Amino acid sequence: MLRLLFVLFHLVMVSCSEENVVQTLPADVQRDLLLSEANQAIEENRYDEAASIYDQIQKLSLEHGGDFFARYSQLLFEAGRFEDARRAVLKYLRVEGINGRWYSQAILLLSRISSSLKQKSQTPIFSKDEPDLESIAVLLEEEPEPEKAKMQEIPTISQPATELISSAPQKEDLNAEAKSLFMLAMSNLRSMPSIDGNSPREEIWKRWEALRRAVELWERILRDYRSTTIALYLQSPKNPLSFQMIRREMEELSRKFFMGSVLQDELLKTDFLLLPSDDFMMGGGDREDQLPSHRVLLTRSVYLMRTEVTQSQWQMVMGTNPAWFSSCGPTCPVERVSHDDVQKFIGLLNQKAGREIYRLPTEAEWEYAAQKSLPTTRADEWAWYDDNSSGVTHASCLKEKTGPGFCDLFGNVWEWVADDYDYETYIGRVGQRVEDPLVLNKGRTKVFRGGSFDFTSEYLSARRRYDDLPSFKAQNIGFRLVRTSP
Repeated sequence: MLRLLFVLFHLVMVSCSEENVVQTLPADVQRDLLLSEANQAIEENRYDEAASIYDQIQKLSLEHGGDFFARYSQLLFEAGRFEDARRAVLKYLRVEGINGRWYSQAILLLSRISSSLKQKSQTPIFSKDEPDLESIAVLLEEEPEPEKAKMQEIPTISQPATELISSAPQKEDLNAEAKSLFMLAMSNLRSMPSIDGNSPREEIWKRWEALRRAVELWERILRDYRSTTIALYLQSPKNPLSFQMIRREMEELSRKFFMGSVLQDELLKTDFLLLPSDDFMMGGGDREDQLPSHRVLLTRSVYLMRTEVTQSQWQMVMGTNPAWFSSCGPTCPVERVSHDDVQKFIGLLNQKAGREIYRLPTEAEWEYAAQKSLPTTRADEWAWYDDNSSGVTHASCLKEKTGPGFCDLFGNVWEWVADDYDYETYIGRVGQRVEDPLVLNKGRTKVFRGGSFDFTSEYLSARRRYDDLPSFKAQNIGFRLVRTSP
């Protein structure tokens, strides 16, 4: 077929100039002819000419895939057109992303381009109007040895695609995986908007989410790929994006804007307050089952109910009111419900919602909210306990709200959480940072937290743990829910 095209091309050239003839041929035929010329130029090491031919191919009205830009960028580099090569390799990265077959080789080529441009000029490699954070990956590569800086041979177009860019050294698997995670983190940071004091909450949320995702990915690199070049780079002064700085900004945004952001729940007719992804020191105190204090990372943002589930909300879902203090009224917490009863309530509530969005908080989620909410003022101001309750429960939110706006997180009634009680749970976490802990199938009892109207003020604690059988019910134990984002 190709020979036939050459014959046709030769015959038409008798009466027409070469340039006019080529331009009258279909675009795909023009491409085949030009590729053949480029192939010949590559075999003869005429890279300038081959790059110029690829310039013509790029202008054709055809869709060019990632392989085209991978080859094009190599030719431009060999021709000394470093700025054009940079644009071509970035085009490849945009088209194929981190899953492209030549991703690692493209990053290496960026490194070579970087070195060449630095030798040529001291001006910034990446202009302000094109802030591609992929360029940061250039810093991760060691300078290639002089004899390796030039490709041994640019493969001909007739060679299989898997042989293209074959001269770039392959990274070991761990380094490649760590680099992919790093680039994904960079992509998140590149996508985040700039914000100021007047920015809408939606923009602030986008920035916070991008920071959170980047921090999560970097922490994974430091934990699971700590011996790789990427992990060493993240901890080195060479890193222009300080890990600590990004984490501090995320935490500051969490405190200022998101801890306590309100989600109005239409089904339960109440508010849920945001608990952002964060880490904290869980445990501590003078009881053995609260020791040792250990670091916990909550990777998922969830919403925690502002109040304990009320009698009217239980009635709406279950059709009954089991409360001992039913005369307290519909806005008083429901109590005398077992952990098993609560699971039935949650199942029916999720059926009404049409999806699984409600559950009990984990022990870690509850303690995180409590630590962020425990006041330093007199307990009488914010909690119902034995000294001020007159031995009964009280309607929600009669006391001062705590933290970002929770009502009765301490006192009034104890609150069931999702975890099984295990006396030695914390001991098993010594020296570890645990992600989203949830203890199940470790014991016969379930945990409840927070103190109640008939216990003393010492039980109004963020860390104190108590437990009983999942079938146990009492007039001083209720619960509150968490739910996922809308």
